Amino acid sequence: MARWWPALLGLVPLLVAAADGAWPAGVVLAVVVAATAFVSPSPRSAWVLAGLACAAFLGCWLWSAFPPGAGSPLRPPAFDWYVPACVAAGLLFVVAFGVRLQHAQPMASDGRDGPARVLVLGLSGVLALCCGAGTGLVPDDGLTGDRTADLRTDAYLPLPAGLEVRRTKHECLGAHARCTVEYEVWASDGRPVDGRLAAHLRDRGWPAGLAGSMCRPVRGIFTWEPSCLDVSIGVTKAVLTFD
Repeated sequence: MARWWPALLGLVPLLVAAADGAWPAGVVLAVVVAATAFVSPSPRSAWVLAGLACAAFLGCWLWSAFPPGAGSPLRPPAFDWYVPACVAAGLLFVVAFGVRLQHAQPMASDGRDGPARVLVLGLSGVLALCCGAGTGLVPDDGLTGDRTADLRTDAYLPLPAGLEVRRTKHECLGAHARCTVEYEVWASDGRPVDGRLAAHLRDRGWPAGLAGSMCRPVRGIFTWEPSCLDVSIGVTKAVLTFD
């Protein structure tokens, strides 16, 4: 029971990732943190190693969510913080697993750990790392081989009252090519779109005029391609194209 309490530290990445819209990555990291606590050589080391895994996750998430530097960068997808956090947590799991296996007794009849029991305890963490690699390398937000991702919706949503948006086209020219996403913005109240949409985009950090192209950096732990927006505005409809 002594290792159950540090294992609950796995709730930290689970809750933070779920709030960030990346709960599958949070589930994987929660399992790795809990497995690290269970395979640690002692309850005290379980607190230390599970705590370090949580600290590594929080550090990666904060760096990705609030990158250093000036300007108004866009946030990258969860891939940006998930991969380094998973690597750090995985290394801590390997350390805990290796130390406990080294100190396991050949026979477990005296109540101490036997190698078979330690191997079973470590299996959940190993499986989590393997499954986690697949979860992180194929995220749901449009990542392509050149680390160009679809825009997070908070970069342009929600729209002000009277404007409605619908996605009309998502096109990728190849597995490692940039993808474009096209949206139509309609004036549901019949009033002109141009001034309201331009003001809204400026409020969201885009250097938007009434029409034309503009780009913003995507800044995080990894290096990302800038995300660009092309605006074509009519009287009651505008077309936003992101790439």
